[in-house]
Amino acid sequence: LLSVLVTMRVLPVIRCPPNDAAQMVAERLEERIRELLNRGGATAAELFSSAAVGGARAATDGPGAASQRPLLCILDRDVDLVTMLNHTWTYQAMAHDVLGMRLNRLTVPVESDESGGPPKSKSYDVDEGDSFWSAHASDELPEVLQAVPKAIEEFEKKRAEMGTSGQSEDPNQALAPGLAAAINALPEMTEKKRIIDMHTNIAHALVAEVKARELDRYYEVEDQLPSQSIGTSVQNLEQLLDASQKGTVVDKLRALMVLVLTKNSITQEQLQRLIDAFENMGGDAAGIRYLQFAASIRSMAVPSMSSTAGAGAGAAGSGLGGAFGNLADRFMATGEGLLAAGMSGIKNIVASKKELVICQIMESLMEQKQGGITDNYLYLDPKAPAMGRGAEVPRIRAPFRKAFTFVVGGGNYVELQSLQEWAQNSGRQVVYGSTDMVAPVQFVDELNHLGQGLNQGQGGAGMPDLS
Repeated sequence: LLSVLVTMRVLPVIRCPPNDAAQMVAERLEERIRELLNRGGATAAELFSSAAVGGARAATDGPGAASQRPLLCILDRDVDLVTMLNHTWTYQAMAHDVLGMRLNRLTVPVESDESGGPPKSKSYDVDEGDSFWSAHASDELPEVLQAVPKAIEEFEKKRAEMGTSGQSEDPNQALAPGLAAAINALPEMTEKKRIIDMHTNIAHALVAEVKARELDRYYEVEDQLPSQSIGTSVQNLEQLLDASQKGTVVDKLRALMVLVLTKNSITQEQLQRLIDAFENMGGDAAGIRYLQFAASIRSMAVPSMSSTAGAGAGAAGSGLGGAFGNLADRFMATGEGLLAAGMSGIKNIVASKKELVICQIMESLMEQKQGGITDNYLYLDPKAPAMGRGAEVPRIRAPFRKAFTFVVGGGNYVELQSLQEWAQNSGRQVVYGSTDMVAPVQFVDELNHLGQGLNQGQGGAGMPDLS
């Protein structure tokens, strides 16, 4: 965190919940910043120069002006466990959840070059330099399935234009300019072909997983849990836990964990009946027992789900079209294309609009609201004079326009996308970070490991929390 702040040349005000790992990280960070500023003098102050540490800018804006200093909010993972377990429905989040994307790299099965051969694995790197990824990473899967055919159509249209550009009654006159235009466009068209090819294969892989596991069903059930009665919620979970319902054991466990975290008033009898059904299919419910244990020793925060992404030119174009032709043919060979073939067995889900807990926290902190979920959050200002223990630190009262959010214990792309959307809609700038981007399957494994420790008598008062 210190390296990030120095790199971005900012000196933030730090806020965090008390008595958790977030407080230890926040206090240690404030201590390290103070050491740098006190021992390094003007040289150290230069590290945070853009935050108006001293100088004419600070004098103009007033001491500690919020317009010149960002907020750093450090949170513990257990502020919102549901988001870590929910099934996902947006492109980037599903690439991470379903296809195991790690450090922007994922591997998917693609058709073999040999006729009738088995699928082979192919790895792709996706990042902000990928125009399709940048445009559709936060879109829901059905929107992506519509965007891929449109990208192919636009590519074919441009390729056709390349093939006819520069034509005239005298082919010799059109040859030079037509060929030059084709050559200039060739690198761009080749890159577009590569991107479309990659996202076609990724979309095919996602559709295959959604159909094989009926992930749309899991997403819909979990999305509706907050607005349903306990009886309806339990009934829906019983259907998901039925042996005839598609989905992996982990899919079913995630849905059950979401129910436990969302419906605090579920009776022990109802929960035990669900656990028994899950264990009868060979599942390990240790993670659920850990969630119950954690709930018994602390008031766990459950996210609010209240409602609120020439001849020469012709030859060049034809050559590129030939290279692209196999992709287009394979794409359309699925029947009616990826959109029709993929969506034929997938629910057209109208997801509820949710403001995640992390967005509510940032809204409260950046607007300096009194009371609410952040009323007891610590206020640490490494720029302010050191105060004695228990003394009130002078506070900035103006709203913050810029902020950093860091989650101790792992983050996820659903939170990232929700926070980015919230910041954009509210005219703020927010950077999201965490100790790691943890896939739901990995998070379930961690919960099961903690629950197994309880079963072995390793828990008790010293049992570590989810951070």
